[in-house]
Amino acid sequence: MFAVRRRRCSYEVEIGQRWRASSAACFQWEVMRIYLDPEGISHVALQQVEDPTIWKTIATELLLSGSGYEPVPES
Repeated sequence: MFAVRRRRCSYEVEIGQRWRASSAACFQWEVMRIYLDPEGISHVALQQVEDPTIWKTIATELLLSGSGYEPVPES
């Protein structure tokens, strides 16, 4: 579990969480893996919910920055 403090809120990224892209396409992504690269930077591997064959890896800080992704509330 990785936590990043942003503004007055603290968000945590966990495996299984879903995030929505803020782009026009508005795809949902599920966190499949969290890891540190050799330089100690946290990354998340995301799988597209609508098409599980599509994956991408981004820095955890980018996911939590609020400038491209927002968490999907658990139902």
